[in-house]
Amino acid sequence: MKKITIGIMIFAIATFMVIGLTACNNTTGESHAIGLVKDSVTAVPYDTVRTWDYKTGKLEGGIAVLVNDNGAYWVKNDIVYAANGVAKTWSPSLDYSPVGVDFDTVRKVC
Repeated sequence: MKKITIGIMIFAIATFMVIGLTACNNTTGESHAIGLVKDSVTAVPYDTVRTWDYKTGKLEGGIAVLVNDNGAYWVKNDIVYAANGVAKTWSPSLDYSPVGVDFDTVRKVC
């Protein structure tokens, strides 16, 4: 009986470890997208940018990033796009995102 209980516990721990590692891979992509967004912001001092609130979600094959509930960005293939005027003001060198990726769609997934 003890051997079965120990076997089940080992199986459960191994399962949780695999799930945890998979979740970390998803977070890494989102963390990378946040880093790209932070690097794109040139109109605000970096010390300010790094303290902002960042929310992410998957959108149209890329990652949506909502900054301080105001700036909407979309990252796909390591290219950052401004999805609204606030993001364009903070990151003036960015192109706007394609039609269908805007503040409302970013906010919904984040």
